[in-house]
Amino acid sequence: MSWAWPPAESLGAIHDHLSVARNILKARLDTLVEHEVIERRQYQTHPDRYEYAPTAKGRELMPILLAIVAWGDRWQSPGGPPMLFTHDTCGHRLTATVVCEACGGPFDLQTTSFRAGPGLTSAAAD
Repeated sequence: MSWAWPPAESLGAIHDHLSVARNILKARLDTLVEHEVIERRQYQTHPDRYEYAPTAKGRELMPILLAIVAWGDRWQSPGGPPMLFTHDTCGHRLTATVVCEACGGPFDLQTTSFRAGPGLTSAAAD
C-alpha cells in the first residue's frame, strides 16, 4: 500500500517496496490500470520507462485503506501502529472514522440500518 501514497512511482521503485516477483507485480499493476485505479504514464524514452500514479478513482480508495489500517492497528498491533499518518493541513495524527454525514455521529452497527438504494438491480437483490 505504501507505494500508492506518493503521487507517482516507477515499476522499479514499487518493486523495491514490495517483496513480490516483477512479473506478478506487473500483472497486478496492469489489472489496476485496466480498472482505472492507477494510470501508467511514460516518463522516459530510449529506453521506455513508465510510472504509475493513482487516478481519482484510486485516490478515493485511500480512506478505505486507512480504515483497514486503523482496524489492523487496533486488533493486530499490540506494540502500537507500525505507521502513523499525519494530516498535513493541521499537523495532527490522521485516523479513518466513519460518521453520519448529517449529525457527525460515529458509525455503530447497533444504531445503523440498511435498505436498498436506487442502484440495486433485481439480479443483485436475489
